[in-house]
Amino acid sequence: MNQLELLKGFSDGTGLSTLSNALVGGDNSDLTSEIFEYKGIPQIMIYNKDHFLQKTFYKDLNLDSLAYYSQQ
Repeated sequence: MNQLELLKGFSDGTGLSTLSNALVGGDNSDLTSEIFEYKGIPQIMIYNKDHFLQKTFYKDLNLDSLAYYSQQ
């Protein structure tokens, strides 16, 4: 199923579109499950400026929970 059309609604609805350093993407090739530890949708992965994984959220969360990571 192609869910690319749903990404804008998800990004806007969660407030992620307001963060200049947030990237919202989708994968319909199953590559995500091969590369990352995948536990469900939504899954939010936080990386630092050096591209190291800092935190993974596996459920709905308040955008305020991401504030700490946006200041790193």
